[in-house]
Amino acid sequence: TYLAGIPSHVQNGGFEKAYGTGPADWVAQTALAYSKPPPAMVRDRKVHHFGHASARISYDGNSNGIDFSQVLRVKPGATYQFNGWIKTYNVRACHPCSYGPTIPAGHTAEYELLFVAGEGADPPAPLLRFHSGTTPWTRDTVTFRVPRSVSELAIQCYLRGAGTVWFDNVSLKPA
Repeated sequence: TYLAGIPSHVQNGGFEKAYGTGPADWVAQTALAYSKPPPAMVRDRKVHHFGHASARISYDGNSNGIDFSQVLRVKPGATYQFNGWIKTYNVRACHPCSYGPTIPAGHTAEYELLFVAGEGADPPAPLLRFHSGTTPWTRDTVTFRVPRSVSELAIQCYLRGAGTVWFDNVSLKPA
């Protein structure tokens, strides 16, 4: 369902549909990849947890953040459950990078949720686990209530640092 042009549920959360070499319906952001050649941000048909594809980010330089993102319409005051699967290979932190006062140094690959307020400052959103090193497919989930001042939620599939991370089966549902 679309409200004011913004979807109310995750589009292509299994990364099954392609747009060029990347996943359709997701925005690739590489502005904070500081060194080396650009990162590889692709729809991967060889490594996946569900279906036939996943989203993969690979980078071998310093990065303060490379991500696939999507903005969704949410109902103020409603409770939702976020789910996503993540797998990492040789993921390591960008030690010279600064992530700001609310995010601990040394975090690497994760799902990040951001509340978008209609007016004023964006309130803090729930945090999910940080993943580093080499890990098998792991389910990340969180149930949360949307603040009354919020009508949009950004879902970001992040790599901060270097290595390879895969994302699959991303969903956001009313709880």
